[in-house]
Amino acid sequence: MIRKASKKDVGAISLLLNEINEQHILLAPSRYKKVTDDFNHSYIKKYLSEESNTVIVSEINNRIIGVALLSIKNYDHNGPTKNIKTAFLDTIAVSSSQRRRGVGQELLTEIEKLAKQLSCSAIKINVAAENNDALKFYEQLDYKESDIQLIKII
Repeated sequence: MIRKASKKDVGAISLLLNEINEQHILLAPSRYKKVTDDFNHSYIKKYLSEESNTVIVSEINNRIIGVALLSIKNYDHNGPTKNIKTAFLDTIAVSSSQRRRGVGQELLTEIEKLAKQLSCSAIKINVAAENNDALKFYEQLDYKESDIQLIKII
């Protein structure tokens, strides 16, 4: 079952964010560091409190197994690019024990519905270049590479 998250879900969401954080550290240790539960709790509570954000969770038997954090951005450019109301998928996380069972796809499908309801023209997602599994997942669901961001650790 997928539903909107509430403040009572903060602890369970934090556990999922910790799993993703650990995965990012393994993939790119020069860019990611371990975050504390206090940081996660504060981040999630703030995220839930902002009107332009939506947090949804997937649960089985009253246990949260997946989460997606969505924010809406109105990009108002003064240059040559078009102004686009964009849904930004800040995070999607599925418990490692539940991966490859369609949970991520269900969450993403719900995010897409929400974005359409909010009159967004696009959904934007940042993925670490090293995260091949995530890249394949999004590509299978028709997400295309748009912008390329380069970084040099000095």
